[in-house]
Amino acid sequence: MPAIAAIHAGINAKDAIVTALTGTASKGKNHSAAAGELQQALGQRPDAATAERALRELISAKTDVEYGVALVTAATAEPLVRRAGTLVELAVQIVRLGR
Repeated sequence: MPAIAAIHAGINAKDAIVTALTGTASKGKNHSAAAGELQQALGQRPDAATAERALRELISAKTDVEYGVALVTAATAEPLVRRAGTLVELAVQIVRLGR
């Protein structure tokens, strides 16, 4: 459960970041395009590449974690939780703190 929650938290954080910076965010199911949307919204910010990479890693794991039949181990979930944390922290900085 923590792995899929982390993935959804990261995607939702992307939406918050993009909406705060651009006024709108895509709500389409093409999660691959979401990373490009995030990169474009963040522009030249020093944390842009890290945020985009974190989102791409979360998205790449989404199908297996959400719909796969294999048990998601702690070794698989922990990096996903860290990636989501990166995006959530950035969303807090941008949305709440206006940075």
